Amino acid sequence: QAEDGIRDVERSRGLGDVYKRQVYAVPGGTARATIRIYTVSGRLVFAADLPPDAGDYTWNLTSQRGERLAAGLYLYVLVTDRGASTVGRLVIER
Repeated sequence: QAEDGIRDVERSRGLGDVYKRQVYAVPGGTARATIRIYTVSGRLVFAADLPPDAGDYTWNLTSQRGERLAAGLYLYVLVTDRGASTVGRLVIER
């Protein structure tokens, strides 16, 4: 059985933009799930509600305000009504 949280991050290109696809798993019976992405200094730059049963989410590498994020290291966590995953690292390359 897969560990709860983000399992895989894929990099793909589409229409001149770069996207990240996160593949995730949540504990059974989860009603709410949110992905949160932070700078390494701890500032929240993006959050999105996820359908607990979908299993993947594609992010266009922009902030909550729609600003293109700079290349660099970011941290992510999957938060559910049953707890949070471990913190993972994500690198944006431009």
